[in-house]
Amino acid sequence: MRVMITGGGTGGHTSPAVAILEELRRRDPGLLARWVGRSGGLEERVSASVEVSFRGLPVEGWPRSTSPRMVWTLAKLGWSMARAAMLLRSFRPQAVIGVGGYVSLPLVWTAQHMGFPTFLHEQ
Repeated sequence: MRVMITGGGTGGHTSPAVAILEELRRRDPGLLARWVGRSGGLEERVSASVEVSFRGLPVEGWPRSTSPRMVWTLAKLGWSMARAAMLLRSFRPQAVIGVGGYVSLPLVWTAQHMGFPTFLHEQ
């Protein structure tokens, strides 16, 4: 099975991702998985610890107050969606699993619009 998992930022999102990956590996030892998250984020370190290939997106959280930074955040979101489309086309997952956090948006939204099966696990 080919699976892409996305989410992170906190342990509350990465822990379920690890549990899902471990269970999928138990059921299918030939599992091919990719973790897509924020470049330099917690999820990048966690993916290495569970031996899952990581791909980074430049996405960042929405500013809490109105500021010119919102324009930059929207640009990063657009770039993240374009990068997500490239990753989806090259890996061709059978499922995309989102576990929460703002980093999930670009991959899950793009996967849905490209017709890939998507699953959400939000705690």
